[in-house]
Amino acid sequence: MLIDRNIIIYSAQLENAQLRVTLGDAIIAGTPLVSRLTLITRNIDDFRWITQVRLWNPFEFDKTQLTEKCVGVARRRHRLR
Repeated sequence: MLIDRNIIIYSAQLENAQLRVTLGDAIIAGTPLVSRLTLITRNIDDFRWITQVRLWNPFEFDKTQLTEKCVGVARRRHRLR
């Protein structure tokens, strides 16, 4: 996925809102905000303060959560077509 103008704008807003966020983390968080996607990361703590970002740590799940995530992704993809 390319970093476009909207991602840069969201990233700059995140940097202004949280002084300790790095540029890399701001871009990582800005991407799912613009794309309306879930951020899949093992590093949940650095992004938990951004309430608009849906987070998922794939290392902390059970089979039911995985099934629900896959079904949700499939439904969203179907709606986009």
